[in-house]
Amino acid sequence: MGEELNGLNHISITIDNNEVYNENTFTNEDLFHRIRGKIHPIPSSQCCIYRILECLRILSEEAYVPKIVSIGPFHCDKECLKAMEEQKNWYLHALLYRTSAPKECLKDFLKAIQAMEVQIRACYAEPIGLSSNEFVEMILLDACFIIELFYNYGRVELRDNNDPIYVTSWMLSSLKHDIILLENQLPFFVLEQLFDMIRESRGGDLFLQEYVQYFFRDVLPPVITQPLLSVYWANGALSAPIRMSDYSAEKELWTAFCVMMNKFFFS
Repeated sequence: MGEELNGLNHISITIDNNEVYNENTFTNEDLFHRIRGKIHPIPSSQCCIYRILECLRILSEEAYVPKIVSIGPFHCDKECLKAMEEQKNWYLHALLYRTSAPKECLKDFLKAIQAMEVQIRACYAEPIGLSSNEFVEMILLDACFIIELFYNYGRVELRDNNDPIYVTSWMLSSLKHDIILLENQLPFFVLEQLFDMIRESRGGDLFLQEYVQYFFRDVLPPVITQPLLSVYWANGALSAPIRMSDYSAEKELWTAFCVMMNKFFFS
């Protein structure tokens, strides 16, 4: 009797093609993989880059969507932004070939980004549907584009006379708009890591934060910048900086900057 009861622990049905259906067997693999691809854990505490709620986007589409350049993964597939991808390649070339060993520098950049990939992905509020190689390439191009943009904006001697960003009057203001959009971001630690790898510290080069402040000087009010940074102008170039050595003051600057940016564009 015990053996007979054990045989009743599951149900099997024999069908015409001699296949056996078992209630413990799931056969809809497409549905399984579709649902599995949608589910993911709650974002980690590192998450800091989100999409704007649709109810806000409807009110002002232009305030939240990039006009000419995609930074990060949220808008990278938009055809209307593809034209700037060639500019990113130019800027990567310019950045690398100012170093003494451009090929090695490129390899070092790639290694650094690959080492940070998990941490970078965790900064975004949703899974990024790019392969590891695609993701690393996107981060490399976007980060180096931003760094080179800050560089040649602050140091006019580095600019190419044929650079469309400076030849075309409207491009620079559009770039400033796009770079501070909430959906159009890279984690700042990525920029810091790559910048520190090439910074010319012996030549009195600026810190990344100082380049950023100069780039946004026409947006940041003096009450934020002057207590923390003093800059002298020479023919539009950045020179003779006073260093920011107090880390707590530096954090206060970035907190104030983010608050001001949100009020400026989203109030």
